[in-house]
Amino acid sequence: MDGYQKTPEELLEEVGATGTRHTPKFWARSFNDCRLDHASSYYVKGILAPGDLALIFGQPGCGKSLLGPLMAYALADGRRVFGRRTRKCRVLYIAAEAGADMEVRLVALRKRYGAVNGLHMIAVPMDLQNLDCRDLKELRAEIKRLQPDVIFVDTIAAAFPGMEENEARDMGKAVRTLRSLADEAERGAPKPAVVAIHHAPKEGLTPRGHGLLNGDCDVTMRVEGQDDQPRRVTFGKNRNGPSGHAFDFGICLEELGIDEDGDAIRRPVAVELDQEEAKKPKGKPLNESQAGWLRDLHNLFAEPGLASTRVPLPDMRGVLTLTRDQVRVGLRGVGKFELDQDGNLTAKDRDRMREALNALKDRGKIGLTADLVWLL
Repeated sequence: MDGYQKTPEELLEEVGATGTRHTPKFWARSFNDCRLDHASSYYVKGILAPGDLALIFGQPGCGKSLLGPLMAYALADGRRVFGRRTRKCRVLYIAAEAGADMEVRLVALRKRYGAVNGLHMIAVPMDLQNLDCRDLKELRAEIKRLQPDVIFVDTIAAAFPGMEENEARDMGKAVRTLRSLADEAERGAPKPAVVAIHHAPKEGLTPRGHGLLNGDCDVTMRVEGQDDQPRRVTFGKNRNGPSGHAFDFGICLEELGIDEDGDAIRRPVAVELDQEEAKKPKGKPLNESQAGWLRDLHNLFAEPGLASTRVPLPDMRGVLTLTRDQVRVGLRGVGKFELDQDGNLTAKDRDRMREALNALKDRGKIGLTADLVWLL
């Protein structure tokens, strides 16, 4: 007779003077009784499940701190993200790094996608290094009050200042602390998932620091891409689905208003390329020279007070533009051209500029009329 036929309820024991009952921790389930419970439980299907520790990591400027808010918004709204189902849930975004600017980025996210309930943020510096520190105790209390289903921590380095990332002891303590944030869930409720944002080393495919972090995570998402390139997201490991290349996203600037100096307030937001790319002209990749021209144009648009909002074409909404004269003067100022003896552009340089701008237009990087230039 099989010795493991009894259920956990039948194996409840009486312990202590109070007669408290508990299920044995190491009760063994038979092979034939194994269930699919975990597979059907998710926050983002095929990516994030209750109790998971997930990691989004990449080089500075890759957009990892834009991908996190986009996923947080989708979870709070219960909308699909990158083609995957989500469970509508409560989300807490902890912006330990550049919290004030992250709040403005969330305003940009709200302007693009609309208001949503169930998404909260904490945007203050913190130190969670010491398990007995006041910051950790107050954070636990706020998590217990909000009862979020998913908690984002952006970034590990900012939340654990002074941590020796290459030391197993420090990294192990950080991982235990991150997982412990899920312990504030109400009894009987699914455990929250924790999604941490982290940096990548200069070389390699795993997160920066001791390998314990990569080894303990349930899901790791590596973000790659810079400047105007699409961002590529690859699963290094994924206990809820397949690994490998997962999806791509882009970054666009959202205009939020005008500051006290009359300059445009703009912040980046992540966009799903299957929606956004359909609106853009397709073109060949930029060569090195064309990429240099585009960088110089981006720098000109970033100069305070230089670009102005105009409507370049009929039925088009207002966008930030530069005149061709402004572009010519600006590019001359960064050494793009040599002047003739009268201080004017040579015919050769005028042709170079016209060819470069037309090439960027053909590749869907800029808009162009006889008088105006704008970024796409």
